[in-house]
Amino acid sequence: MIPKKFELHGTDWDVEIDNISTNINNLGECFVPQCKIVIQKTIRGEPVNESMMEATFYHELMHAFLSTGEYQELSENEILVSYLGNCLHQYIQTNVRYESSNTEPKI
Repeated sequence: MIPKKFELHGTDWDVEIDNISTNINNLGECFVPQCKIVIQKTIRGEPVNESMMEATFYHELMHAFLSTGEYQELSENEILVSYLGNCLHQYIQTNVRYESSNTEPKI
């Protein structure tokens, strides 16, 4: 699930699902000065599926975490940002799945 708003370091952030990227290869962008994340709803005229939009949100959220935490250099490391975003996305999806099924994960 992609929130419409969230709070980070005491600042309200907006999340928009739109098509404003100037780079047709970007699925999303993090605008730190405007406290906004934009997720693309289409790429090259094709709709982006919900799971990909969620994964993109978590990727952009990692940019926001790192950039606002004075780790701009790390925020520019796309491999690290993708890894952290994917880990968080999978963790949240797994917990939602377990909570909705009322089962405990097998350890």
